Amino acid sequence: PDEPVAAEASPELAEIERKTEEARSRLEEWQAKAAEYLLAVQEAQARTQAIDEDIARLQQRDAITIPRDASAADLDLQLREAEHDLVAARREATELDAEVDRRAERRKRIPELLSIAKRRLKDLDNAAPPPSGESRMAGALRELDALKRRVGQVEIEAYQNELGSYEARGTMLSKQRDRATLRIAYLVALSGKLRDAKQELERREVERENEAARQLLEELTALPDGFRETLQELYERNEALASVWTSEGGLHEQIEDVSQKLSRAEAKVAE
Repeated sequence: PDEPVAAEASPELAEIERKTEEARSRLEEWQAKAAEYLLAVQEAQARTQAIDEDIARLQQRDAITIPRDASAADLDLQLREAEHDLVAARREATELDAEVDRRAERRKRIPELLSIAKRRLKDLDNAAPPPSGESRMAGALRELDALKRRVGQVEIEAYQNELGSYEARGTMLSKQRDRATLRIAYLVALSGKLRDAKQELERREVERENEAARQLLEELTALPDGFRETLQELYERNEALASVWTSEGGLHEQIEDVSQKLSRAEAKVAE
């Protein structure tokens, strides 16, 4: 006599079991999210400490010093690196601003989602309890009811952890933005000091060249008159020889003309 009843209950029991599996999958998803948000809080707090150290270092930009013995090549290399890092720092600041805006939109929705999840759990508390008894159907309904309650509890926990992660990551993002701003200021200051050092190096080089020219001039001025006249004559003879060699119709042009004529003559003989 019990077999027809069991046969009629089979489709309903199968539906209950299907819903139970869905509830179990949702439970696993919410558990993973709750753990993920909790881990995000811990990671954000750890990263915030490291960012604080960077901020303290970047705040010392007034203490930037450039070695006086740095070569022009070294200064050029450091300046290129600083300018490259400056571009990256400005890009990071822009990206952080965009992320803050995106997170602000999601942050507004979490309290509403949390309220809905709490209301669903309260509805389960107010609903009629599942049937008692030892039948398979009664056991399946009790299991489904327990799973729904557990899903609701973990969903609420996940939203609460997400709120905590937003607070922690919000603090971290704010400090990241402060670090990016300070990094920009630091790199601007570093680039300026590198340019100043390069100009100073060029100024010292010009001064050395001027001093060498001045000393040479003094040495030439101190030469005996006869020696200065000899140097002048040698200079004028060199100029004259250069003119004879390079001027139109000069030795260089005459030699070239003869060479061309010889080449043509050799070609005719070869024919």
